[in-house]
Formats: sequence, C-alpha cells, structure tokens
Amino acid sequence: MPRHEAHTSTLGVSMKIKMALFPFLVYFTVCHAQAFNLSGTVKNSSGSGVEGVMVRLGKADIMTTTGADGSFKLTGSSTGAHARTNPGALSNNCPYKLDNNNLFISVREQTQIKVSVYDCNGKLVLSQSTVTAAGDQAIALPRFANGLHIYRIFMNTSQYTFKSVTATATDRTPGLSGNMATKAGQAKATAQVDDALLFTKAGYQLYRLPVTKTETSGIQATLTAWVTGTVTDVEGNSYQTIQYGKKVWTVENLRSTKYNDNSSIGSNYYYYKNTTDAAAKKKWGALYNGSVAVNSKLAPTGWHVTTNADWDTLQNYLIANGYNYDGTVTGNKIGKSMAATTDWKLDTFPGGIGNDLTKNNASGFSALPSGTRTFDGIFQDQNVMGYWWTSTAYDASYTDYRLINCTDVDLYKSYRVASNAFSIRIVKN
Repeated sequence: MPRHEAHTSTLGVSMKIKMALFPFLVYFTVCHAQAFNLSGTVKNSSGSGVEGVMVRLGKADIMTTTGADGSFKLTGSSTGAHARTNPGALSNNCPYKLDNNNLFISVREQTQIKVSVYDCNGKLVLSQSTVTAAGDQAIALPRFANGLHIYRIFMNTSQYTFKSVTATATDRTPGLSGNMATKAGQAKATAQVDDALLFTKAGYQLYRLPVTKTETSGIQATLTAWVTGTVTDVEGNSYQTIQYGKKVWTVENLRSTKYNDNSSIGSNYYYYKNTTDAAAKKKWGALYNGSVAVNSKLAPTGWHVTTNADWDTLQNYLIANGYNYDGTVTGNKIGKSMAATTDWKLDTFPGGIGNDLTKNNASGFSALPSGTRTFDGIFQDQNVMGYWWTSTAYDASYTDYRLINCTDVDLYKSYRVASNAFSIRIVKN
C-alpha cells in the first residue's frame, strides 16, 4: 500500500476477527439453529413482478432469487453456537472459551465485543461493550443469582448465543429444575428475530424489510429504479450518473485529460501501467495527482470533485437505508455494497468485498479496485484497492482521499502527498 499518514476517520476503522469457531463449555447449553420460512412477491413501481431479484436475509446470510413472476420463497436455518465441550487451555486450535464467568479469547487484531444478557422471559437485563487489544484476553461476564439467563455475545460480525444455568445440585453439577425448564421453553417461544430482508437487482434501489418472525408469508416488496443519467466532460467523454438522496454522483471514474476550459492537465495524470488500450482507459479511468483534484476547473461546469462532506453524506445515506452488507442500519459496513461485482481479489472474510462478488454493488456505486501510482512511479494495488481523491485539502501539502480495500468492509479516510495518483469521482453542484 502507498505510504500515508492517517488521521481520525469519520467512517470508522474496520475491526476484523479471524478465528475458528470453538465449542462452548459444559456450563452452558446451546441454543438451537433458527429455521426461516419466508415468502412473497417483488414488484416494480408499475406493479409488475420483477424476475432475478436477489433476496437475502442479511445476518443469517440465506438467499434466493425471484422467479419470472417476482415470487420468492426463502428457507434455511442459521445458528451462532456449537456443541459443548470441557474447559481447556487456550491454544492455536482453541482461540476462545468460557469458564467461571470469564470469556477467554485470542484475537489477532483489536476487536469490539458486546455482551447482552436476557432473563428467561426474554427481557434485556444487562448490556456491556468493550474493545480488546490483540492477543490473549480475559473478559469478565456478569454473574447472576440462581436461574437461567440467555447470553448473546457479538464479536464484530459474529454472534454467539447460549444459556447459563446457575442453579446447582449438591454435587455442584449445574442443574435445571422443572419450573426453570418450563421458563426456558417460554424464553425460546418469545424470542424475537433481529434481521432484515434485502432485495437487490442491478438498476434498482435496494429495498430493506425488517424481519421479526421466522415464519412469514405474503411479503410484498416494491423496487424503485435508480434516477440515472449522464454527464459529458470537455473532451466528449460520457459518464453514467446515479442519485443518492439529493446528491447526483458519477458511477465511473473520471478520465479527462483537460480542464473544463479546454486547457491541458499536463503530466499530472496516468493510466494504470501506462496502458494505451481504449477499453481499459474507459473501464478504470485515469489516476490523477492531488494537485489536479483540488483544481476547481477539473470537473465539467455545474459539477465538482467530491469533497469530504460529499462522502460523509453518501455514507450516512447508505447506512440509514440498509446498505450495510448484513442489512443493519448502524455502524459502517457499506464497502461491499459500493464495490463492483467484478475485478476484486477474492477473500473469505465475512462481509468482505471479495467474499462472493455476486452480493456486491447493492448501491450501484460500482467502485472498481483501480489501484494507484505511488509518488516514486510504481503502479500497484489494481484488483486489490480503490483510492479516490477528494478536493478537500488537509493542508498545503496533503489532500484527503477515500479508500476501499478488498479485505475490509469499511471506507477509510487519510491524507496523501500531492504526488501520488488516485482515481476521481465527481458530484453535481
């Protein structure tokens, strides 16, 4: 990656946890897999069924596609817990365990952990959150009086659910009375699902529908086409556009070699590895030095190079409208919905851009990993990362930019020296 100095990001930093799933201990019983059976129809604004819509349950990550009449049936199951086992020391093969009201974990990077506890009637009785450093960590879990409590532990994108039985018999083996067993059954019966159905198809805005019941039929979803058009630069290059709220963006990278007054940009732009192929230039766009990005004459009249405020507005719009990869509306996990469905390096990280490219680009932003030309003339990171200048100058020597990384689910913001070359998007005034 090109050398840079990062300052605090309004988009946040992706915190990843890459660890194998390890079973829970004998002191905890595991919640069963949750089965889903959802069905309905997807229509367009004129009332006709829409074929080929991807219908996905965000957190459960179960999906299907609509038929010729727009109908769908989504069935499957999801669980975040595994079989029980005896306590043991942490090792490379056992990255976490639960013992004596402590959660022991081994993580490779800084990780956010949230613990929520419910009583046997499904009422939230405690919620706590902490951020751990990399390495082996012990986190104290809340302890309660005799009874049954349901714990839910969130580790970034992963969620684990288990029951804690604190009533004990004389041999000090955890036990469950008949009355408590009845209450445990009630807790399971009253549990609510916290998920969302996501309906995506190229050319249409994402439709998000919260799901609270696992058995639901007759669901109706209506897709709205994106408000699209084109804008043409001074050289006659045409760019497709898309509207997010009140903002209209190009969905292609700029490739103009002239300012809007027809003067030359000079030697302050490049094509990746100096390609002369016309199709490649159109697909990837040009890579510009930072001095070009802050020039007010670069964009066609009535348009401007994106600012930090433009990116922040786009971020907030996408999050609020369910474009996080799991359909949630808090936190910043919109990288996948902004990335194109082609050319990104494959990866297996949950929610990662390269993990099943067919789930990408729900927003229609069509971000390609165009790479960069570093200050010392090296082309790198195509198919791995995309960098976009803003016109917001950090100071006299540095300019802000945004980054989408194929293994991260977030956008990043840092600043770059003006001699590095990145892509540029433009926004209508």
